[in-house]
Amino acid sequence: MDISNVAAINKSVLISENHQDGYFYLSLARELAKESKQNWEINMSIESCGGSQIKETANNTINTEKRFSLMIVDSDKTKSTSSKGSTAKDLLRFITRNPTSIVATPYILKVREKENLIPPSFYIKLSQHQNNKWLSFLSTVEDDDEYIEFLRFSDIKDDVGKVNDVSNYSSIMQKIHTFITDDNKGVGKNAVTQFKDLILDHGITTKKNDFIQKISGGLDVKNNSNDTLEYLSRIEDFSNHIIDYIPKYLKEDWYEIYDLVAVFGCCLPEMIRMNA
Repeated sequence: MDISNVAAINKSVLISENHQDGYFYLSLARELAKESKQNWEINMSIESCGGSQIKETANNTINTEKRFSLMIVDSDKTKSTSSKGSTAKDLLRFITRNPTSIVATPYILKVREKENLIPPSFYIKLSQHQNNKWLSFLSTVEDDDEYIEFLRFSDIKDDVGKVNDVSNYSSIMQKIHTFITDDNKGVGKNAVTQFKDLILDHGITTKKNDFIQKISGGLDVKNNSNDTLEYLSRIEDFSNHIIDYIPKYLKEDWYEIYDLVAVFGCCLPEMIRMNA
C-alpha cells in the first residue's frame, strides 16, 4: 500500500462512538505500523458521535467542515447473520443518501463491538483478568472453528452468558456456563482502554521501570503477586511483538482497521513537518 502521497493530514478525522474507541483504533494502527517497520506518523483528530448522533456528527465533519472522514462503529450483531444495530444502519443510510466529493468512508466492525476485537488470550495478559476462568477457557479455543462465531459475536463486554445469546450458542454455553459468576460476566467497559494503555501504548514498560526503581530503592514489593519482574518483562515482550500473536480469526479485522487508519491519517514524518 503506497500512502506516501496522502495529503492534507490536518483534514482527516476519525469518527467513532466515543473518544476511547477512536484512540484505541489509532493505537492499534500505530502499533502495527511500528512492528511492520513503517516510517509513518499516524495523526487524526477524534470525534465522538455518541452512537445516536452519528448522522449529525458525520454531516458536520463531511458537509460543513469538509474534512476527510473515516467512520468506525460497532455492528452490534449477535451473530454473523443477524441485522446490524441502529448506529451502523443510521451511518450507512446517511452515507447512501448524502453523496459527497469529500473522501468519507464508513467501516462497520465485522465483530459485535470493539471488545470482541481483543481475543481472550490477550485479555488474560492483563493482571485483572489473569484468574478469569471463562476467558482462560476461551483462550484455548481461538483456533477452533466451533467457537469462532461465539468469540466474534458474544457479549464479551457486559455478559458473555447473556440470555438472548444463549439460543445462538447453546452448545458452547453448556461448556462455559460453570466458569461464569454473577460478579464476573464480562470484561467490563474499561477493558479495551486498559489494554490500549498497557499494551498498545506500552504502559507496561513504564510499569516495569517503576517496579525496578522501587526494588533499587529497597522497597518491599513482594506482596503484589501480579507485579513481578518476570511477569512485567514477559508482558512487555508481548506488547513489543503483538503482531505475532494475533489469532487467525481476528487478523483480517486488525489489518483492515490498520489499512484504513493509515490511508486517512498517515504520512511520512517530513510531510508532518511541512504541514506543521
